Amino acid sequence: MRQSKLLDLLRTLSGRQTARMEEYLASPYFNKNEELLSFYRFLKGFSPEYSHEDLDKKVLLKKGIAGLTLDAKRLAYWMSDLLKLTEGFLTVETLLEDPHLNNRTLLEIYFKKGLTKHYNGIMEKAERQLEEYPFRNAEFYYWQFQLRQLEYIHSDQSQRTYNPHLQDAANALDAFYLVEKLRLSCAMINLVQLLNVDYDLRWTQEVLKIAEGSPDFQTPAIRVYLALFRMLEHPEQPDFYFQAKEQLWAHTGKFDKAELSTLSGALFNFSSRRINRYNDAFFWKEYLEVGKFLLREELILDEGRLSPWLYKNLVSAGLQLGDTEWTHGFILQYRHRLPESYQEPLYEYNLAHYYYHLRQYDEAQLTLMQVEFKDVFLALSTRSLLVKIFYETDQTELLFSHLEAFRIFLLRNKLLPESNRRQVQQFIDMTRKLAKIEKHEAKKIGEVEAQLPDASLILHRDWLLEKISERRKEWRV
Repeated sequence: MRQSKLLDLLRTLSGRQTARMEEYLASPYFNKNEELLSFYRFLKGFSPEYSHEDLDKKVLLKKGIAGLTLDAKRLAYWMSDLLKLTEGFLTVETLLEDPHLNNRTLLEIYFKKGLTKHYNGIMEKAERQLEEYPFRNAEFYYWQFQLRQLEYIHSDQSQRTYNPHLQDAANALDAFYLVEKLRLSCAMINLVQLLNVDYDLRWTQEVLKIAEGSPDFQTPAIRVYLALFRMLEHPEQPDFYFQAKEQLWAHTGKFDKAELSTLSGALFNFSSRRINRYNDAFFWKEYLEVGKFLLREELILDEGRLSPWLYKNLVSAGLQLGDTEWTHGFILQYRHRLPESYQEPLYEYNLAHYYYHLRQYDEAQLTLMQVEFKDVFLALSTRSLLVKIFYETDQTELLFSHLEAFRIFLLRNKLLPESNRRQVQQFIDMTRKLAKIEKHEAKKIGEVEAQLPDASLILHRDWLLEKISERRKEWRV
């Protein structure tokens, strides 16, 4: 019973809906079975989790419910009937909460009843509420099409003259179709790029040409999605990113919070791919700028929580750009927005990273020694940062010991993908080679530099190049 469809649905109700559901069941118009109301009141006592052992079917049949006669057959009927009533309640709630759906339903009712005066009043109200709707997204164009379509359906279609309602309905459908088609096409091509999956982008290029070539369809939503699609279609051409960013920044107020999060997230992910795939350091600035926007508007939080990886990456971006004041504030401010199991270790790791950036190596090492991650990728970050600290502080013996332990960690950890394993192993090998070179062997530095793999094949290549450059200057090679 605890895994029933009814209890699964009841778990999704808000506190307000749970209370209103009782009022709904108490109305004889919706429910004439008082036993169902009593049964719901019994269940409500276990909200919001509905997971208590007393809700186990066997336990419930054994204990019974005070004031009710209970057996297996009666319980099955109550569960089924209450599920249907809950569905009815949510339908009513949706109708009451959505003014556009409410208006459309009333327009249909008044037309069928021939109440022209009532119909016109609701149509005026619907037009006014749609115009006052703050966003100009696909939902706006959908309801605009619904109203224009109703006007055409309810007009005199037998007339032998030009019917403007027919043209208005067709134009509204075009506007809605273009926005929604571009929105879905962006979602598909993003997944094609991200996950290497196949989607059939039929008619997309034709739609793009229409959207680009017709001044009638140059709405903010179409311009944003058009630019976004071109950006996703051509990840190798950063110019499309800046066009998409310009369009979105100019029209952020045209989208609701959920859609704005998706659109901004696409810019964010594009910047990340430019950094990781193309080693494009310029996009650290873009990554941080968009990240700050997402944080400021709370578009990056999932139920109030910040992803551990985003926390870590934003710290890296802030330090990379030398924005230390903001970075330190961010580390402290968002510490408690992390998932609970990550809060302490990830806070300490990023604080250590901050100290390392300031060349406060003792504080960084001391802080990092307290960090222990179960996540393999975060464990790699911790070990890599310790490598850098030991190198920077000339703790040579400790460095070699740590590199060997790091190598064994790689061999033993079976969760790490092979490509990542090779990147880390190359970092270990090249760091060891560089650290072994003594001043009288200074010419070997060139050999190490020549052996460095491409950025996609080794971790922290930029750091290694920086250390090689420092050695050259120090030893005047």
